Amino acid sequence: MAKKTEKNNDDIGEDVRLALYRSQQEVRQLEKRAYDLFLQNLIKGTSHLCIGQEAIAAGFATAMKPGDWSFCTYRGHGHTLARGASMTGVLGELMGRECGCSPGRAARCI
Repeated sequence: MAKKTEKNNDDIGEDVRLALYRSQQEVRQLEKRAYDLFLQNLIKGTSHLCIGQEAIAAGFATAMKPGDWSFCTYRGHGHTLARGASMTGVLGELMGRECGCSPGRAARCI
């Protein structure tokens, strides 16, 4: 009788899988915090969150090479964080603060 071979998805390795999971968790925490700040009226305008789509941001960021460019226009907070921006920088930008990724300039447009 032939033994059944199980595939255990080791093609990307445990380190990459754990990094993807961590990235997804960080994106979820960022988006939950952004939602809380929005409800407190600390983020002006509207906020399009990517809750439930964290794997897209984590996977895309992992596939990018150093020097690759990305442009996020909609639900891009998670992509920005996954590409290496700090949580403080992303939230600061959403709130129009000087600590933002582009010293709060993006949020001032609203």
